[in-house]
Amino acid sequence: MDIRRLTSLVLPPAVIVGVAVAVLAAQQPVRLGPKVRARILDSKVDPSFSSTTIKRVLLLPFANELDYPEGAQLLEANLLSEMQRTTPDLTIQSSQATLQLLRERNLSERYRLFVGNYLNTGVATTDFLVELGKVGQADGILMARVLEFAERTTRTRISTGFGIIQWSRSRAVVGMDLRLLRTRDGRELWWGVHAMQGERVETVRDLARGVGEVIARYFGRPPF
Repeated sequence: MDIRRLTSLVLPPAVIVGVAVAVLAAQQPVRLGPKVRARILDSKVDPSFSSTTIKRVLLLPFANELDYPEGAQLLEANLLSEMQRTTPDLTIQSSQATLQLLRERNLSERYRLFVGNYLNTGVATTDFLVELGKVGQADGILMARVLEFAERTTRTRISTGFGIIQWSRSRAVVGMDLRLLRTRDGRELWWGVHAMQGERVETVRDLARGVGEVIARYFGRPPF
């Protein structure tokens, strides 16, 4: 099943997240294994990316941060740290600083309408982006979403001649996607998605660092 098709569908956020997690963590466990974790699961680059000057971008709060407060915080921190290392010429404003800017410029309500409209229809409200780009002196915005941030437990139960034998195994799973939109016209210049499933003692914190590293390394690049 093509994860690009699933995550680019125009569906309500909860539906998109649920479908993506099912594919990432259940239907394609091999892709989340340690042998391929350093390669992004999928990404898409718009042809105009290379000809667009992007010097400063504003990171919006994770679209579903209320559902994954710890995950959003950790993924953002790791992403910003890695982006600073891999793309030092790009200035990225944190989500908290962006929220403060929206409050100061009385754009909070328009921001909520913009995010809701984009997540449900896939259409970016250009006038809002143009104004946000001007007041934030930004060439683009980054929109992120947590796909999973949890410990998943699988239980096995078998019957033998000696009775019932059962055991459980826990694995951490972390995933996110990220989009870069141009502020002057709302064009999506890049999109990427990555997820990791932990091995043995790895925690969600360990995986959040790994996911941030991969997303940052492939920023602006195709998945190969």
